[in-house]
Amino acid sequence: MTFHMNSTGGLGNQLFQIAALIDSAERLNTCKHIRFKSTGHTTRQFESEVLLKTLEISLCSFRCKFNVFGKRYIQQESDFEIFRALPDSSRLSGYFQNTEYGVQGRQRILDAIKLNIEHCCKPVLPPRASSVAIHIRLGDYLLDSTNFMIHGVLSENYFKSAIQLLQSSLEVKSVYVFSDTPEVAREKIERIASRIDSGIQLEAGLCKNQNLLCEMYQLGNFDNLVMSNSSFSWWAAAMRKRNHTIGPVRWYREESRRHMNPMINDWHQISNEFEGERPIDV
Repeated sequence: MTFHMNSTGGLGNQLFQIAALIDSAERLNTCKHIRFKSTGHTTRQFESEVLLKTLEISLCSFRCKFNVFGKRYIQQESDFEIFRALPDSSRLSGYFQNTEYGVQGRQRILDAIKLNIEHCCKPVLPPRASSVAIHIRLGDYLLDSTNFMIHGVLSENYFKSAIQLLQSSLEVKSVYVFSDTPEVAREKIERIASRIDSGIQLEAGLCKNQNLLCEMYQLGNFDNLVMSNSSFSWWAAAMRKRNHTIGPVRWYREESRRHMNPMINDWHQISNEFEGERPIDV
């Protein structure tokens, strides 16, 4: 038997899809294939391709022929029992962001990431427990009106509350800012940090080779991590246990999706608003 995955979205979404593909295929002892297809208003690269060889997954071309399996899954759907009876050459299409599914696949992916970034660059990871990594997702969340209304951009109040929470248990000396829009993100954190403690130093969380997998790995290696409502943040947070992992109670801005949140139980959730919902506290 052969399974195909229509992979869409950015790196974090792709990793959830690959995890679902691995678990589904291994349950039925099938072959695994990825067919990348860009969707939406922006062209997304298939950033996870470098992992496929390590994960023993082949990459199909756009000319792959396979049956169209009618049911499409969305985030947080839990009915994965359907995979036990899939016909040969079925197409899996969806996001599969359910923390109870794909556990074995997730661990294999995390191991593969570490293996594939070992020789990328030396991560700039501070030895001090007083350092904090913050991931700020902007990009298409900010520039695309549909994404802005569905996902939402976390307000400055959220990041301010997260830093203040960390300040109550450790003296924050430096903040490393990771973002898909680094300059705008740094400006946000500069405004917030100046209101909390003028002595906090800001650093850029970057891979000198512009390797997203490497940046994700670096982000996930900090002892103190403040997440965004982003699958990139989620995979970084899943890298290992740490002193503090802080994320939002509300993962989506859209009202109909407010019950959806892939946060893991031992991560600390704090209340949050999104930009445009209420004035930002200045």
